[in-house]
Amino acid sequence: MKLAHALFIVALLATASNATSSFDGSRYLWYTKPTTEWEQGALPIGNGRLGGTVWGGANETLTINEDTIWSGPIQDRTPPNALATLPVARKLFLSGKITEGGQLVLREMTPAEKSERQFGYFGNLDLDFGHSGNLENYVRWLDTKQGNSGSSYAFDGVNFTREFVASYPAGVLAARFTSSEEGALNLKANFSRLANILVNVASTAGGVNSVTLMSSSGQPLDENPILFTGQARFVAPGVDDGSVLRITGATAIDLFFDAETNYRFASQDEWEAEIDRKLNAALTKGYSDLRDEALKDSSSLLGRASIDLGKSPRGLSALPTDERVAIARNNSSDVELSTLTWNLGRHMLVGASRNTEADIDMPANLQGIWNNKTTAAWGG
Repeated sequence: MKLAHALFIVALLATASNATSSFDGSRYLWYTKPTTEWEQGALPIGNGRLGGTVWGGANETLTINEDTIWSGPIQDRTPPNALATLPVARKLFLSGKITEGGQLVLREMTPAEKSERQFGYFGNLDLDFGHSGNLENYVRWLDTKQGNSGSSYAFDGVNFTREFVASYPAGVLAARFTSSEEGALNLKANFSRLANILVNVASTAGGVNSVTLMSSSGQPLDENPILFTGQARFVAPGVDDGSVLRITGATAIDLFFDAETNYRFASQDEWEAEIDRKLNAALTKGYSDLRDEALKDSSSLLGRASIDLGKSPRGLSALPTDERVAIARNNSSDVELSTLTWNLGRHMLVGASRNTEADIDMPANLQGIWNNKTTAAWGG
């Protein structure tokens, strides 16, 4: 069995292509096919407040999060008698009256609410490029040392690229899509969400090509739900069709996104003015400068620490990440995979929380900043 397994590894190494072996095995996650499951391969980016997971399909999905979108407003779950009960319960426990003390704690110190609020999500930005069928030379990747993600492939003889970045300095998510042939890039863009959609509209008014989603945590307005708006703006001529923005005949398309909530702003006018401010500034700066600024910022944090566990056997670290993980279940020689895991953890922590503005910053939750449902699997 050991010989057979060794021969299997050798065969895999022999088939690693020269075109993709340039990925540093301790720095990049990369794959030769899109993911079909959010938890099993969607690649995370984040600026500490906004998070995105990139699926990488022919028709792209960007699952978006904002760190104050939860399943409801702030709760005070502290029972009114909890503090006064504490010394009484402590005395009962110390005197050996365990059952009596436990019953007192349950009665006077346990919140009346059945559960805490759960981390939610903004929604999905669905990007239909019209590329149904086989994609050739497909690669998608995540750079754990800079924080950006992307993909490239060929379709009908044309090469297409996508890159996604999360900018802390600009406070937005951004992307650039390109084609190698002039006018070959077409796109239909719209938002989708599982529940509680209040507004979902595309617009080209005033020459601003955008899709906008407004939603809530689902409670009645008199219960102060979390309310939020998000908008994606596209740099390319477009036509609006209900909730869908259509772009045809482009060679490059730039995308900028922001979402804001009533957690940080008192009124809809205020949080939507903040969206306008950030997106207008991003459009003025332009994708290239915004990207460079974002990667310089994230790299300054990601580069503050490093580990070196040595080199993996020749060729092993050049395999796609999913193949390396499969091999590692039975073979521990890929030490660069362990380094990659460490780098991914640092990338995700930087992307999930930034401790620079104490009045508005949120800590990373149990899922960092990423989720694809209205309530997180274990609450967030």
